[in-house]
Amino acid sequence: MKFKYIWTPLNQGLKGLPRPYSNVMKVSRERVEKAGKKISNKVPIPWQSLSRFNLGRSLGVIQEHEQEVITQGLCAYCGLGFLNEETAIIWVVYPNKDTFKVGGRVFSDHFPFHIECMKETRLFCPHMKITKDNEFIKGPYPELLKIAQEYYAVTSTQLT
Repeated sequence: MKFKYIWTPLNQGLKGLPRPYSNVMKVSRERVEKAGKKISNKVPIPWQSLSRFNLGRSLGVIQEHEQEVITQGLCAYCGLGFLNEETAIIWVVYPNKDTFKVGGRVFSDHFPFHIECMKETRLFCPHMKITKDNEFIKGPYPELLKIAQEYYAVTSTQLT
């Protein structure tokens, strides 16, 4: 995969593909590897995320973008919307609702992604690399959005 430009706070609002990338510092790679996962030297930064690799950390969430994914039905990876009957994909392994913790899970991870966006996510995300195919559902965007919204509605009540 060829990367075009480096992620900065100035281009964090840029939507579409290809995604800006970030170089992953050695300390960040070591932290990921210590957890039994792997990360590339360069990684694309999803639209709803911010890179903290230059600080020796990992990704953070841009809360405004996270809310837009949830309320406007955007893809968390590229920030673009969906055609009404477009085939999309969602990750459906949810945490136990009784033990859900704020900050423990990114809601937009469980909302529809474009097929191509999820392919890239699964190539570069240390956690998504090890997920199994049966942890995802492909289908028409409206059906997958309904599943995600039902999950979000239940867990979001626990946040208040």
